[in-house]
Amino acid sequence: MLTDIRNYINKHELMKISVLQNCLESKEEIADVFSSVGFEVVQIIGNQIIIYKENKKSKEHIQLP
Repeated sequence: MLTDIRNYINKHELMKISVLQNCLESKEEIADVFSSVGFEVVQIIGNQIIIYKENKKSKEHIQLP
């Protein structure tokens, strides 16, 4: 799953991930996993985690506040 996420985020830089209500781990634990593998957790809203990783090959970058 992380390989698919890396492939997507290398192209788009920003990704919204929905956490199912029947997930055994909490949203915070999942966000910690993303942080530990090199993604920046931008925000946790409800059941969604928004992650970011800069694409150094891209000419245009997303500006985070």
